[in-house]
Amino acid sequence: MPKLLTFDIVFNNPDAIYMAGTTVSGYVLVELNDSMMMRGIRLKCVGQASGSWDTRKKFDSSGAMSAEREVHNSGETYFFAKFTLWGKQIGEGGENPVHPLGKFKYPFEIELPTNIPSSFEGSNGHVRYWCRANIDKPWKFDHTCKRAFTAVSILDLNTHPNAMKSIQREKEKHLCMLCCRSGPVTLTARLEREGFVPGEDIPIHLTVDNLSRTQVQSVHAILMQKVTYFSGAQQEGESLSNFNEIVRIEKGKIRPGHTQKWDGTMMHIPALPPSELIHCKIIDTDYYIDFEVEFGGIHRQLTLRLPILIGTIPLKSTFSHFDAVAEGEETPASAESLLLYPDMPTPMFESNFTGSFSIRDEDDTQYTRGSLDFAPLYPVYLSHHVD
Repeated sequence: MPKLLTFDIVFNNPDAIYMAGTTVSGYVLVELNDSMMMRGIRLKCVGQASGSWDTRKKFDSSGAMSAEREVHNSGETYFFAKFTLWGKQIGEGGENPVHPLGKFKYPFEIELPTNIPSSFEGSNGHVRYWCRANIDKPWKFDHTCKRAFTAVSILDLNTHPNAMKSIQREKEKHLCMLCCRSGPVTLTARLEREGFVPGEDIPIHLTVDNLSRTQVQSVHAILMQKVTYFSGAQQEGESLSNFNEIVRIEKGKIRPGHTQKWDGTMMHIPALPPSELIHCKIIDTDYYIDFEVEFGGIHRQLTLRLPILIGTIPLKSTFSHFDAVAEGEETPASAESLLLYPDMPTPMFESNFTGSFSIRDEDDTQYTRGSLDFAPLYPVYLSHHVD
C-alpha cells in the first residue's frame, strides 16, 4: 500500500465560486499511513489569461506562396502566490523533516484583486484561476494535486446607459428574377433594451414584409457570442475572432405579398460569461442577436445584427421580473457578494454552454491528482414571464 492515501485541495466554498476582491480559503488535505520524509508541502495559486492560435502565411518576402505557419501567443497574470504550508521554506538548508502518519489539514487564504476578469474557457484561450499543491520530496518525484475555481467580475448593467435603451434597425433586399426586379423584402427588428443577464428571456419584436415575388423559406433569430483573441496586450497586434451560436429560434415560410410578425417572441439566455471580459486585455467577448431571412435557391439571405450587453447584475427596473430562490433550495454562498442593491434577486450559478475544458498544463503529469477538467460557473437569475 502506498504511503500517501489522500492528497487534495478543498475549498471552503463547496461551489468554488469567488467574486473579485473576496478571499479564497480552504485547506490542503494530507493523509499518510506511514511517516514520509519531505522538504515541505507547498501551495501555489495563480490567476492568468492566455491565448494561442496560428495562421498560414500566404506570401513570403519575395511574393511567392508560403506554407509557413505563424504562431500567435499572448498571456497576462493577475496574481501569483506561493506558500509553504508545512516543512522547510524553499531554499532553506539543513536536514529534511519527516512528516508523521495520520490525517492533516493545512489551511490557506488568498485575497483576490478587485480588478480581475471573470473566468473564461474558449477554444483558443482562457482566463483561469487555480491552485496546485505539491509534496516536495528529496531525490524522488513530487506528489501534486490541482484544482481550479471560478472568479466572477462585476458587470453592473445599471452603470451602462445603453443597457436601458431600446434598439431598432431596418434593412431591405431586392430580389432579381430573370433580370426583373421585384418589390423589396424588408426586415425590421427591435429590442426593448440592450442589457440582459443570464436567465432572462429577451422579447424579440420582428417584422418581415415580403413584397417580392419569391417565397421566404424561413426566418431566424440567433443569439451569438463573439470571442476575440489578441496577440498583444492592450488589444494590439494580430487578432482572431470566433463566433459561437448559443440559441436559435426559427419560424416558417412567408408567401409573396405577406408579412410575418414576432410580437415579443421569447429567447432564453443560458449561463454565459459577461460581455467585454472587463480587466482582460487579450480576450474580449461580445454578444449579438443575428436575424436571418432565408430565400433558398440563388438568393442570398437578408441579415441584420443587433448588439446586446450581458451583465452579472440586472437592471433595477427588472428586479421584480425574477423569482426568489425556491424554498428549501440552498442559496450559493458566493451570491451574497453579488447583492449590491436592496431587493436585488439572488442568482444561482450554472456552467457555461461550452461545457468543461482540461486545465492540464506542462507542469502536470499523469500522476497529478485532483480534478483536471473544469467548467466555470456563472450567475443565472430565475426569471418569470411578465405581461
